[in-house]
Amino acid sequence: MEKEMEISREILLKYPLCDSCLGRQFGLLGFGLDNKTRGESIKTVLVLESYKNFIKDKTSKNDLALLEAIAINGMSEFARNSLKKLGFTHEKSEKKCFLCERLLEKKNLLKFVSNAIEKLKNLEFQTFLVGSVIKSDLIEKEDTLRATYNISWGEALKSELNRLIGIMIKEKMNKETDLANPEIVILVKPNENNVEIKINPLFISGKYCKLERNIPQTLWICKNCDGQGCDECGGTGKRYETSVSELISEKILQKTQGTDTKFHGAGREDIDALMLGSGREFVIEIKEPKKRYFDLKKLEEEVNDFAKGKIKVINLQKSDKDKIRRIKAFAQFSEKTYKIIVELDSSIPRSKLDEVEKYFSGITIKQRTPTRVLHRRADKTRVKKIFALKINILEKKLIELIIKTQGGTYIKELVSGDDGRTKPSISEFLNMKLVCKSLDVLSVEEK
Repeated sequence: MEKEMEISREILLKYPLCDSCLGRQFGLLGFGLDNKTRGESIKTVLVLESYKNFIKDKTSKNDLALLEAIAINGMSEFARNSLKKLGFTHEKSEKKCFLCERLLEKKNLLKFVSNAIEKLKNLEFQTFLVGSVIKSDLIEKEDTLRATYNISWGEALKSELNRLIGIMIKEKMNKETDLANPEIVILVKPNENNVEIKINPLFISGKYCKLERNIPQTLWICKNCDGQGCDECGGTGKRYETSVSELISEKILQKTQGTDTKFHGAGREDIDALMLGSGREFVIEIKEPKKRYFDLKKLEEEVNDFAKGKIKVINLQKSDKDKIRRIKAFAQFSEKTYKIIVELDSSIPRSKLDEVEKYFSGITIKQRTPTRVLHRRADKTRVKKIFALKINILEKKLIELIIKTQGGTYIKELVSGDDGRTKPSISEFLNMKLVCKSLDVLSVEEK
């Protein structure tokens, strides 16, 4: 440590440094010692060494100068008392630390902590993270000092500030720090003498079944008024009365006291289709929730009561942002099973329907973006796998198709052909116009 002690001597002879800021220059050396104790220890060793040398040789100006520097620039009570014992009296140093400018003094830290706790008192959370915005000139001063003295073991001022405030808040509020996924981020802004609170989103996942037709998955804005409200939409600003996302999010937003929600679904069914079976996975992202801890089973019941049979949610649980990525990525490839009722131009013998079943089971089709969604989706060709097709005759000109396909397949167009944009299609195979009367999603594969 001879090199580190020499650097400390040179720094203290020139700059006023508090214990924390001196110790922080060597913060990456060793483990389990806070920077304040580390800096105080360095000053103590330097005082002991200089005191011993001066006792041996009272003409040693260098040792006396270092003792005085540590008493004044180091703001060391131990150095001041040692000088007094030697017959040199110095008043208590009121110098401001060159690097932190008293930012790391306990009274200033407590001020930020009290400010944060006051703003956090009405929020439910268990985990938090402290961040800060430090004046650029403080950062530049420390960078210059380290370059001058070739210091490579130092910790940033911002890191220490964040840690010290975090420790205090943890102790006072009995909360835990979380570096990866904190529920709350506390942003300290010393230059503005302020603390800002960022409430991270809450994610709740589950599955929904859609039990009524003509309900979109998410809100559709009225095209005529762009959501402002007009005669065409009855002043609602919406094209449809409600949506799956609205029916789910209403009670969740009330429960969490958030500011807004965002719906993330594992794919989507057509507006006029039902979503049956075990349901479709979704994640609701709640922005700035004040409440995070509640009975999810009871919330599930409240959502279903509010929906009045239009939809049903099951298996609500706490989730995370990664879940959104996973369900969206898997939705493109997951197997989905549909039931579609199709009206024929004329009756077809069972043998011909058997041919259709055989031909389309295990086939790969190409689909250009359907005409009906071309206004909102890129015109490109998608290759999709049809795993199985089963046909049941309901009436002379009415059949039921049970189709298992790869996620993202446009089922109506697989039937109708969409004027040749889907190839092959069942309509093309039968050389007959087919009309889709209803479409239901029976199951969505999970992963």
